Parts: sequence; C-alpha cells; structure tokens
Amino acid sequence: NNSTHCKIHLSLGRYNLQGSVSSRGGDAVEGVVLEGASDPDFVGRFRLALTSRAANESTVDAALEKAATKRATRPAPPARVGKGALAGRQWLLSATVDDEQCFFILDFQESGDFVDTAGSDAPCEIGGRWGVYDEGVRDPPRDGRGSHVWIWIRRSKCRGASGLHGDLRLHGKIEYDDPLAELALRSGVDRPPDRASGPVLFGDIPDMEYSALVGSFVLTPSGSLPDELRRRLPVGGMAW
Repeated sequence: NNSTHCKIHLSLGRYNLQGSVSSRGGDAVEGVVLEGASDPDFVGRFRLALTSRAANESTVDAALEKAATKRATRPAPPARVGKGALAGRQWLLSATVDDEQCFFILDFQESGDFVDTAGSDAPCEIGGRWGVYDEGVRDPPRDGRGSHVWIWIRRSKCRGASGLHGDLRLHGKIEYDDPLAELALRSGVDRPPDRASGPVLFGDIPDMEYSALVGSFVLTPSGSLPDELRRRLPVGGMAW
C-alpha cells in the first residue's frame, strides 16, 4: 500500500521486531529488536531482505493463477454410494487367488452379512461380512456411504473350504459405466454400481502390515447371468 513503515510481529519468544523500509533501494526492512512485552529493552538490530527479486507482484499473481488452475482441473473426489444400493441384491463374485479362479453368487443382506446362494448341496459355501468405506479413512462412514466396498470372507463361516487357512479381505473401488449414473449419484440418487474391483488380501486382521496380497476380484450384479450359468455356480473349491 506504498507505506514507508511497518511493524513486524514474530513468534520469537519475548522479542519484538520493529522497523521501517530501508532507504538503500527500498528492498529491505531494517529496525531494532526489543525484549519484553511491557517497557521493553533494546537488545539488537535486524535487517529483513528479499532472497529473490523475482518475488514481485506479477510473480505472485502468476503463482495464484497457477494454483487456481490446478484446483479447477484436479480430479473430482470419487462418488460415494449408499450401502442400501448394494443391500438386498445378489452379486457375482469372480476372484482369482493363487492362480485359481472361482465364481460365487452372494446375497448382500442389510445386516452386513452376506450369504452364499450355492445352498447345502454345493461342495463349497462361503460366508462373512460386507460393507462400504472411503479409501484412506480408517473409521467406518457415519453416513453409511462410501466409494469402495469391502468383503470379509471369514474362514469360520465357510464350509468345504479345507484349503482356506485364514480369512480373506477384498477391497474394491465402486465403478459405473454410465457417466450420468455417477452424476446422479453425486446428486444423492443412489443406484447399484456396475462393478467393484480390487485386491484380495490374506489375513485375519485388517492391518495391511500383516496381510499378504494373494489375488484380485471383480464384483458385478448377478441379474445378467443366464439361468443355465447360475445353476453351474459356484465354481472352485477355495482350496487355497
């Protein structure tokens, strides 16, 4: 503002810096260092100078413009879907674990459990829990919405999976093929996702440090499966 004087306050304990613009070119502030909050004592002098003359108004404006452009063009946060959009529906789980491919049709229940629709006649039946979450957030979402889905296959809930020596945790990003569906989702209109895909981790506890990456999975709605194919599932005995 073209002022020739300024007062500087720095968090330097009990010291106060007071000075004015230098008469030697006007590129520095010089003054005294005072000690004490009331009735301060003179303890020294200071000089505050620019480290680079490039830090002028045009450079600041350019930096602000660059930051605004970066904010405007950065990717939007992932769309978050409500848990209710997945609950009460059947989903085809296609998983590849240790080079073995398996297919299961799971019924996601509102309680957070999932049920294998294979039935008691099938040689293998899996069970566990499911839910949604936001990537990078440790606590469960309070609003029941998330950008990712998790599936916890619990060994104690499985039948006929003699080769499964621990729990499996599946973490997948929710995806939509139709951009309009994702736009509606951002407006609060939920619809079931087209898929969720991600890694399969082996381990009984959620801490990633004690888990091992053993495969990948894709979760898709099972409604598009023809009846003759549904009758052939599940595929794979989970002998991992």
